Amino acid sequence: MKKIGIFVYEGVEPIEMAIFGTFSMAKRVVADLDMFLVSQDGGDVILANGLVVKAHHSFSSCPPIDALIICGGPGWPKQVNNPEALQFIEAHRETLTASVCTGAMIFAATGLLDGKVATTKASYADGEVDPFEVFRGRFPKVELSRAGIVDLGKQVTGGGVSLCIDTALHVLAKLYDEETADKVARVICYDVARAANMRERGIQVAAA
Repeated sequence: MKKIGIFVYEGVEPIEMAIFGTFSMAKRVVADLDMFLVSQDGGDVILANGLVVKAHHSFSSCPPIDALIICGGPGWPKQVNNPEALQFIEAHRETLTASVCTGAMIFAATGLLDGKVATTKASYADGEVDPFEVFRGRFPKVELSRAGIVDLGKQVTGGGVSLCIDTALHVLAKLYDEETADKVARVICYDVARAANMRERGIQVAAA
């Protein structure tokens, strides 16, 4: 049984719950898959704009996992200064770990991406600060790429917001195989969008 933990915290962007949804639909293709939300304390977590989700596990109760997904959203600045969150991620340094969107900022704050390549949210609304500039200012030791996904082997970073689905599918491909990811993409009617994203943004495989 493959187990995937999805790290959520106050201020995660609700669209990133599509990560859980992608894995939920994936169970129609691979039955030996289990996914759950994990937060610092477990229980209710208030996402951006008021959506409340219930984390299945706290950091202390989280069982062994095969992959860890770090969500992004406007709550990320608090998490980059949260020693408990950084320690939880660091404790899984030998586990397949993927970030989506501004979750890469939290990933980078652990130091695990220093001297490596990563990506983060590339698009932003009028009046917002360019996330790439924020990232470069905070984490100058990390080289940024505008690829949709950067794969370092055990460490994966995905681009902004809806690319959380592409990142989840990429994690499935790494845990199982590309055929499985393709089947899931078809089941969720995302095969055309995924192919377009791969053409336009691509996957950059870089040295760990």
